[in-house]
Amino acid sequence: MLRGLDGSAYLAIADQYMRGRRATTSFAGSLFDSSAPLADPTGFVLADYACRILESNRIAPPEGDLVFVITSNFPAAAQGVYCAWHGSANCHGQSILLAYTPNPTGSWCDSGTDVCKTGLSVPTLSLLTMGAHELMESITDPFGSAWHGREGWEMADRCGFQACVPLSTGTFELPHLYSNANHACIAR
Repeated sequence: MLRGLDGSAYLAIADQYMRGRRATTSFAGSLFDSSAPLADPTGFVLADYACRILESNRIAPPEGDLVFVITSNFPAAAQGVYCAWHGSANCHGQSILLAYTPNPTGSWCDSGTDVCKTGLSVPTLSLLTMGAHELMESITDPFGSAWHGREGWEMADRCGFQACVPLSTGTFELPHLYSNANHACIAR
C-alpha cells in the first residue's frame, strides 16, 4: 500500500491542505526488531525506541520523514481509547514524524471483514486502514497544530468508513478522508 500511494488520487486529497504544494510519498523500506514489543508505548518511549532502531541500522532519517512503528501486540491501555496515533519526535537533532500502529487482533480496532475481496488477513486489513489514516493525518497535521475540523477532528477522524481504493500496487480497503473543498468524505 505504501509503495502505491505516490501519485494516486487518494493521496491527492491531501493537496487541498498543503497551501499550494503537492503531497508526495516514497517508501524507504522496513526494519524488523525481534525483541518483545513495548507494553504501553507512550510518545516519548516510542520515539526513543524508533531512534534506537534507526541508529542500530545506521539510518539517519532526513528532517520530516515519517517512521511507522508497528508492534505485534495491542496495548491493554489502548483498548477503547485509540487504534493508532501519530505525532512528532526529535531523533538525533532531526525532527521526524512518528506513527504507531499496533496489531489490532482481538481489539476493538479489528476491521472484521475483507470488503474489497483482497484476500488479505483481517489484521493486515486493519493495519492498512490504521496506517493510511495516520499517514494522511501526518501529512495534513504533522505536529497537531494544523488543519482540524470544527469538532477538532483531523481529516481521517470524521468519516469512519472504508472504501476500495485502487493504487498502482493493488486495491486496498482504506478510510474515507474529509475533503474540506468538497465538504464531504471522499476516497476518489
